Amino acid sequence: KGDGGNVHKGRVPIAVYVHDRPDLFAQVLVALKGVRGIERVPVLVISMDSVSRRMLALAEAIRFAPVRIVFHPVRQDMVSEEPVLAIKNHWWWLQVALWRHVRETREHTGSIALLEEDHLVTPDFLQVMGVLLRMQDSD
Repeated sequence: KGDGGNVHKGRVPIAVYVHDRPDLFAQVLVALKGVRGIERVPVLVISMDSVSRRMLALAEAIRFAPVRIVFHPVRQDMVSEEPVLAIKNHWWWLQVALWRHVRETREHTGSIALLEEDHLVTPDFLQVMGVLLRMQDSD
């Protein structure tokens, strides 16, 4: 199977779901910038559930990979009354957006790495992911 038939030839897009926690988001971006081969990812999708100047500035400052910023149309009453439901709703919405609407991923048939703003990766993140995907393909 090799690259799983995906349009990015074995390169894995990354999507990061972010809340309004700029300090954590900044740490994730530092970690992602240190990942070997990060400049070769087809796209880094940043999915925001709110708009704040700090969060937007962090996303717009990314230069180590191609970036697409998307905004989840969150219902504020859901966030305050049902925060867990709001998180699930954002994840569901993001999946639909990635597979059907985001230009860089909608024709992708392979895996997409999903992170949150408090998920730190190691410099070998993409190499380890590649090994795991090849193991999956060999089954």
